[in-house]
Amino acid sequence: MPAAARSFYRNPANVAGLQALPWLDVRGAHYFDLVLTHMAYTAVQTQNENGYWETHPKANWLAREYKIGHRYMDNRRNVDNATFLHRFAQRKPDPAIRASLA
Repeated sequence: MPAAARSFYRNPANVAGLQALPWLDVRGAHYFDLVLTHMAYTAVQTQNENGYWETHPKANWLAREYKIGHRYMDNRRNVDNATFLHRFAQRKPDPAIRASLA
């Protein structure tokens, strides 16, 4: 749960990006091009030195069951984000995005 009613945690999954990718090729959908490009570069910039995207909030059940605290790697979200970047780079080749996937 977020710290306050009007706050949020960044979710590294980029599910919205995956769902919006089909709009990237639609004529006149410049908005989607801008938003998806922003999402892709944000993902590149937030990738840590170990090559993954951290999930920041502490999940009480993960802490209780597995002793996992804040800023952990959630495989599910990282796979979704890497899939988004891969599919984005297929349509809009970019060396920075390709490097983040290497």
